[in-house]
Parts: sequence; C-alpha cells; structure tokens
Amino acid sequence: MLPQAKIAASEGNSQCSGENMVSPIDESDMVKSERKELILRFMAEHPLAMSPVALYRNLRIHRELRVGKETVKNYLQEMAEEGLVLRVDKSALDSAEIQEADADDRAYYLISEDGKAAVESEFEGLW
Repeated sequence: MLPQAKIAASEGNSQCSGENMVSPIDESDMVKSERKELILRFMAEHPLAMSPVALYRNLRIHRELRVGKETVKNYLQEMAEEGLVLRVDKSALDSAEIQEADADDRAYYLISEDGKAAVESEFEGLW
C-alpha cells in the first residue's frame, strides 16, 4: 500500500485523494444499471484504454466499488454491445492507433463517443 493510502486508510478516509473523496459504495444498494453508470462515468473521467482488470482495480481504489472482476468484465462486454465502450486491440495501441479488437482476442476498453454522450445526457432513457 502506498504511504498516502495507508494514512488515508488509517484515518478512516474513503479515498486517497483529498479533493475527490467519495464514500464507500455498497453495491448491494445499487441496481445493475447504476453500477454500469458508475463504470461508464469513471471511464468518461479517465478516458484511457484499460483492461477489464485495470478498470476493476481502479474502481476499487477510486470509487470503492465492490463488485467482482467478472462482473466488471461482463458489464464492459454488455456496454460494448450497446455501443457505449469500444473493445480495442491492445497491440494497435502501441502504434497509437485505436482499432477494434477481434472477437476472440483479449481487448482493452475505451469509452466511445456514444458513451460520452450518455454520460453528458445523464443517461436519459438509456437503461
């Protein structure tokens, strides 16, 4: 654990960063659409191509979302089918290119323009 994370944890803070502190999120109080919304909002705030595991880990650190890795992966696949996120080829990223990943390949995920629009519209009528 990073020193600042230890300090935050020992002080009972919910997050390491003082300016963006959030309360722990109890996923049992959230319906599926709310969890997907939280993931998409996080991806809009951090528009990086991430593996499902990297996204899962960052959601646990920065949003204290307590869902499993497989749940995050399933939500990403659903949102890719809905056009809200893109499945991108990992090797193409090395050349600074964003290319759709083949269905059988492991992929990174990146928020799409439709995903950004959904966040900006407050998910009106989406789920």
